[in-house]
Amino acid sequence: MAFAHNAMLRGLNALYLQAEQITESQDIADYLVFLRSWAGWVSHHHTLEEEQMFPQFEGVMKKPNFLEGNVNEHHAFQPILKQLLAYGTDTKPIEYNASTVRSLIEQMAPSFREHLANEITSLMSMEPYDGP
Repeated sequence: MAFAHNAMLRGLNALYLQAEQITESQDIADYLVFLRSWAGWVSHHHTLEEEQMFPQFEGVMKKPNFLEGNVNEHHAFQPILKQLLAYGTDTKPIEYNASTVRSLIEQMAPSFREHLANEITSLMSMEPYDGP
């Protein structure tokens, strides 16, 4: 999970840093594909955790809602993540505005980064349940 979270942060950093560097229509179109792909991947990852992974972990541990805090953290940044996904999907290169993307990332980043760190701690706390 730490590797996935690292890739998420590196992708977000790349999106933020490159947002103002692109000016050519084709580069902007490619950037919007990257934005859409990144946001879709992160959203899918958290949906998979909530609907599949976490309930199964809690079932094995026999501790319902053990990971509820992590799910609540998803909900804190999910609305902005959806806005990023929509921007990457709906925006035409001619309409692209780097400030819009950077502003959304700045709004989402603190709770997103905190969640990624907290989730690793939560998963590590499950170590006593490792086994059959």
